[in-house]
Amino acid sequence: MEEFKKFSKEDLSQGLWKASDFPEVVGFPSKWLLNKSNWFGYYKDNKLIGVFHLKFKKDYLYLHILEIKKNYHNKGFGKAIINYIRNMALRMRYNIIRVNPRDYRCYGFYEKCGFTQIFDKNWQLDLEKEIDEKI
Repeated sequence: MEEFKKFSKEDLSQGLWKASDFPEVVGFPSKWLLNKSNWFGYYKDNKLIGVFHLKFKKDYLYLHILEIKKNYHNKGFGKAIINYIRNMALRMRYNIIRVNPRDYRCYGFYEKCGFTQIFDKNWQLDLEKEIDEKI
């Protein structure tokens, strides 16, 4: 059974996950990030598979961080999270989801999920996905 849960600050401060869960990300999660709200966890059979952080911007939903535990890579869990975020964006009446992957190796994943490359107003490369009603 899969489940998405929003983390409270108390959940995060109790060490709900630790850096060794995500060894490819140096310094994750930082104290600064843990003080931010809008953290979510993706669980499969009561096991934490991945975490993600969202920022609710005026014109788009920004996927700030998406991390899947290393032993769960390439098993469809990242796509399940993207679909969940897409449905959340629809419910909240956002037309766009935007992400700026920290690791260039992730671009292929996001492009498979329908994101396209854009440059923001500061000429920073982002990926963007327009939302429609079709699943």
